Amino acid sequence: MNASPTKKRTLLASVDGIDVRYLGVQLNQSDLDVWLHIVHLSRQQLPGFSVTFSAYALLKALGKGTGKSQHEWLKEAMARLGGAFVEMTFHGRDSFGEKGFLRYYRDETTQRYVVELTESMLRLFEDGYTHIEFAQRQKLRKQPLALWLHGFLSSHAAPYPLKISTIHRLSGSVTQNLRDFKLRLRKALDTMAAIGIVEHFVIDGDIVKIKKTPTPSQQRHLDNKQSG
Repeated sequence: MNASPTKKRTLLASVDGIDVRYLGVQLNQSDLDVWLHIVHLSRQQLPGFSVTFSAYALLKALGKGTGKSQHEWLKEAMARLGGAFVEMTFHGRDSFGEKGFLRYYRDETTQRYVVELTESMLRLFEDGYTHIEFAQRQKLRKQPLALWLHGFLSSHAAPYPLKISTIHRLSGSVTQNLRDFKLRLRKALDTMAAIGIVEHFVIDGDIVKIKKTPTPSQQRHLDNKQSG
């Protein structure tokens, strides 16, 4: 496995007055899959309790093999998630920094994990803020841009128009030419539309407008805004 590049303290996103900065080894969509599945498991536990699972069960849930190389891949993913440093600034007034999405213990004989999720990061992924459909992500495997868009759009009940250059920056794409990235973006959105994640989209010059199918919790949020 090639070493992941290390990011300096970098502004990753600025949404609704919240700036998110990151420092550490660059995470990828596979790391997100691991994190989201652990968050999913945590919902079956009482608040404040650890999450326990076997490496075998988690790998199977992610649709991966269960051989030695996959177990090593999971160890790397867990280490990256444990070492990430995230800083959040709210409306330019207050900043909070925290290291790690999780803390864990691993039994090297049984390969069972006991995981404590970092409370502040877990709060961002509570129901009502984001809802990830695991079955949909499985259909997008080996399509990193579509996977990134899926995670990004899952946090927005009604996505606002974005510049292609903004999506290029936020997604961390290594595609140098924006014209090439625009083609990749259109292909990713076509794929997402084909499986029902996106209802429709329009690329007008440098602006992308996307209408997605909201989750039940997001639909309630939209209904409350209309009635409020």
